Amino acid sequence: MGCTAIGSSFIGIGRDHWLEMLDNPRKPVAQWYPLLETVAGHIPTSDPLPVRCKWDRNGMREIIGE
Repeated sequence: MGCTAIGSSFIGIGRDHWLEMLDNPRKPVAQWYPLLETVAGHIPTSDPLPVRCKWDRNGMREIIGE
């Protein structure tokens, strides 16, 4: 399948989605994502976040920190 990334430390729709969710607490915010083989667009911080894809119990890949 592939993976995608959501959060404040990523560039693109994952970051935009994250910020929209923060702006709208307790309201559903939906977003379609393309599934990719690798996650690009990570914003480096002083302490880099190591991220990788993993398979969840439903057979989907998700991004996790190591």
